[in-house]
Amino acid sequence: MIVDDALQRIDGVLDLDPLKETDHPQHPENGSVELQNVSFSYDGEDEEMFLKDYSVVEI
Repeated sequence: MIVDDALQRIDGVLDLDPLKETDHPQHPENGSVELQNVSFSYDGEDEEMFLKDYSVVEI
């Protein structure tokens, strides 16, 4: 059953229409990426946070 559920989720993603490309793509001027106060948990619960208030700047 677990495998069937996983395959159904994968098929659901593969069946999605591809994203349309924009007519005017935008890129950061210096190629940097900045994340501010990112939080994430695998189960959606605050008690089991994988990342909490994570910030980083990549240049």
